[in-house]
Amino acid sequence: MSPAEPPDQQHYSHHAFLERALTSAGEWTRYADPKGLGVLVLLGLGTADLLNRAGQLVHPTGGQWPAIATACFVIATLAAACAVVFVTQTLFPRLSLSGLLPSDRRAHGKPQSHFYFAEVAKHSDQQAYFDSVRSQDLDALLRDVAGQVYEISVVASCKHRAARRAYVAAVLFLAAWVAARICLALA
Repeated sequence: MSPAEPPDQQHYSHHAFLERALTSAGEWTRYADPKGLGVLVLLGLGTADLLNRAGQLVHPTGGQWPAIATACFVIATLAAACAVVFVTQTLFPRLSLSGLLPSDRRAHGKPQSHFYFAEVAKHSDQQAYFDSVRSQDLDALLRDVAGQVYEISVVASCKHRAARRAYVAAVLFLAAWVAARICLALA
């Protein structure tokens, strides 16, 4: 884009870019959810078996292999708990206690964004939202869209980081579960 382009063309080019970026960021965010659910499937492979054998694993009867099986059971249990925490972070990357009470929800007062759904909903009605949008210049509206792209990208990054951690915890769980079962068989 050359500096000689009319401002309308510059805004349209920025708007088109931000719309594509917003769509991409939303897709990246959605891709993390199935990964988190995949971790839960992996945990399901061994959790039921591990719980059925918990008595044998927690109270081993003599020897080296049962003691190792107990250690593996503890590791598997901790890894499963970590995987569940990470899956929760994958599905709800910004889970916090703020905003749960009705008095917290309108604490910010005036809407801060014309693009983010939670902020749009703070307007009293459709006409108030329309009037608010119409009162903004193009730069302010582009700033809103750019802010949304940034926020969704931060969420996507958090979700994917948590999904990777969940997979590592699930693999550790599976390895410890298999090791515990092998140790029980050798006992």
